[in-house]
Amino acid sequence: MRTQVMPDSEVATARLERELPEGENEVTFLASLPFTIGRNDSSDLQIDSTQVSREHAVISRHGRKYRVRDLESTNGTFLNGQRIEEATLADGDLLAIADVEYTFFCAGSGTRRQTVTHIMNDSEEDADRNAVWDTILSVRRTHEVVTHRCLRTLYQPVVQLAGGEVFGYEAYAASGANDEAHPRCEQLVPPVECRASQRLRQLFRRLAVEESVSLPHGGRLLLAITAAESAEPSLISHLCQLRNFVGSSRQLVVEIPDNAVRNTPDFKALLACLRDVQIQVAYDGYASGRARISEHKDVAPDYLKLAPSMFKSVHKGTDRQRQVQLIVRASQDIDCVVIATGIDTEAELEVCQKLGCTLAQGKLIGTPQTVASLIHASRQPARVHEAIH
Repeated sequence: MRTQVMPDSEVATARLERELPEGENEVTFLASLPFTIGRNDSSDLQIDSTQVSREHAVISRHGRKYRVRDLESTNGTFLNGQRIEEATLADGDLLAIADVEYTFFCAGSGTRRQTVTHIMNDSEEDADRNAVWDTILSVRRTHEVVTHRCLRTLYQPVVQLAGGEVFGYEAYAASGANDEAHPRCEQLVPPVECRASQRLRQLFRRLAVEESVSLPHGGRLLLAITAAESAEPSLISHLCQLRNFVGSSRQLVVEIPDNAVRNTPDFKALLACLRDVQIQVAYDGYASGRARISEHKDVAPDYLKLAPSMFKSVHKGTDRQRQVQLIVRASQDIDCVVIATGIDTEAELEVCQKLGCTLAQGKLIGTPQTVASLIHASRQPARVHEAIH
């Protein structure tokens, strides 16, 4: 048995939230674990959709971490737009069960502290030890990346659907020759908040800006920040340094996770500061309905990046197409440009054009590449132009 003082956020029940078509929120608490999801009556969360398998997915807890596992479903389980077999859930993650999307929250947002007594078995103690070891390894890995600057900067093109011209590039980071690239470089190591991780993010963005001067086209440079960074006082100073470096040669666009957007005085002040220094704003990973866009009216971004899950096989579902079309129209009402992401097939690209999306990004258009590779590709016939036309 062990007694700990824990914040409410770790004691409260985890939950899944979904925005209903009429704009209301449906909240489902993970009252018992493992928590099953599917079309069966016996599921803890029963979803009435023909796209959802009878036994689709299950959420379980390992120590303090929640994990979701796909149960060999027909139409897949997606975490933040990526199809997964099993993955760890983080607060604010977008979890799509086939075509039904939820936001996962680890716990409540309270900050009070209370005493909780755990009666732990051996497996829980092992899980706690593993969590501590994961944190140690994460700090070491982050320190190694920062100290040796073993970061590679890659760029993925964003194109205009009316003509196929390159509109700009999103910066991605990789820490080795074969590592998968990420727009938020701390995903290269297990997540941990420390001074080294802050330095890692700033180092990545500085390298991305420095190398962007050699990109073959002008336009925007999209740089992602984390939800935690959006509340850091030092963020504006860091971004101003980057803005001063590029000068008038390239427009900077800061990507803020959509789950970090708040209609609060502090967030409005952040947007005002960014615009004062001529930095544009994009809300990244949007997967809600049009009703939430009206909430953005007072904190309207320049761009709205729809989550890749919005366009996964979008050509096969009229409901999804209708949802995207309504979002595009609502975005136009607040003078916001929609960026379609995760466009991997010509069928998805064709639907994006018909639904009124202005910009697009995805594997069909171009994967994250080095500056040298992009310069070489710019001298070759552009296949994306053929697909768009």
